[in-house]
Amino acid sequence: MTVFSIPRVTPRGRCQIAALLLAHLKVIKNGTHSKPLCEAQLHSTPLNTKSRNLIMSSSKSSGKGANFESREPQEFHRLLTAFRETMVKKCKPLPDEPDFFTNESILTDFLRARKYKLDDAVEMLTAAVEWRREYQPLKVDCNYCHNQPGFHCIRQVGHDKFGRPILYACFAQAFAAKNHSSDTILHCVQMLENARRSFKQSATQVLFIIDCTGMTLPCCNPNLGKKMSNVFSNYYPERLGAAVIVNHKSIFQSIWRAIRKFLDPVTAHKVVFLKQKSSQKSSSNPEKKSKNLSEGLREFCDEATAQWLETEIRLNKEINEDQMRFWEKPSGGAHDPRGTEAFVREFIENRNPPNGFVPHPNIVDLLNGTLASGYPVHLRSGGAGDKVDPEQMKEYGIESVDADDDEDYD
Repeated sequence: MTVFSIPRVTPRGRCQIAALLLAHLKVIKNGTHSKPLCEAQLHSTPLNTKSRNLIMSSSKSSGKGANFESREPQEFHRLLTAFRETMVKKCKPLPDEPDFFTNESILTDFLRARKYKLDDAVEMLTAAVEWRREYQPLKVDCNYCHNQPGFHCIRQVGHDKFGRPILYACFAQAFAAKNHSSDTILHCVQMLENARRSFKQSATQVLFIIDCTGMTLPCCNPNLGKKMSNVFSNYYPERLGAAVIVNHKSIFQSIWRAIRKFLDPVTAHKVVFLKQKSSQKSSSNPEKKSKNLSEGLREFCDEATAQWLETEIRLNKEINEDQMRFWEKPSGGAHDPRGTEAFVREFIENRNPPNGFVPHPNIVDLLNGTLASGYPVHLRSGGAGDKVDPEQMKEYGIESVDADDDEDYD
């Protein structure tokens, strides 16, 4: 049996999962291109890879950074060298990551995020180094999930066809019904740091799939996104590959309008909307039209992964106890909510997961024997978030508008 042991940290607040979407939509606001390959220990790879991660038609990059690097290779190399030398003089190495701020991949990310302005990149990376020194993200462990199984449901469930880790979250699966920034940041930092340990091929970004089934305003609102965006945009630039939104109801139009106010166009183009059925309405921007779920998933997933996601999404529409206990292996040949067969075999049931990968805290608890099988869960209605009081929308800074389930989001 696989046994995991993780140092614990003291959390500083209460909340849940969905602000991840809001925060990560802004992660790429200051940097719009993928970075080069960053493997096992995260810091030992060449620089000459061009992003293949923006695979959806609605997730196009402007290409300015890549153009600069290929058009002015000597100048780019000079910037990297100067950046590295400056950081060595300016910062004390991190005990657990001594080569963090000298690694070419990290340096490239922060240069891109600051549009190749060296002084700005130095300032940004220095702040990130000091944040890592204090926060110690490699040691973060979500006590909220340990204390209340299923408190956060976002978890890695597999990889897309380009080797990017897939992080999936469904509101109906989460125990917490209201978000606060502290524990959401805690949990998401843990998921991101472990996702870095599972990159395949030339991947350096992650793909988020946010299932809006069961969504409520207290766990998905712009105010939370603003509070969290500082951490993710400043300390994890270039990490978001795309955010795929499924089962979005009419309320999401109002939320999306509010979110877009602090996003630039490139960031907004990273968002892909998928629906169970293709919309029949005409659109001035077909790229932002809600796509068919089956077709859209197969644009970035192989057949086995797409089928797993379709099944997971379908089962969560009418959620049962087995789906609520997403950390538990089902009996017989039932659908496994822990992840795809390949992912479970390599990263959960493997006694020695690659690069020290650690799955969701409750999967760890079950494997370690600190969480018993059949933990009692509270079923939440999949349609719980379809109707919202206008006063509640006002409380969270969202304008009430007439919306249609097939409304475009451009």
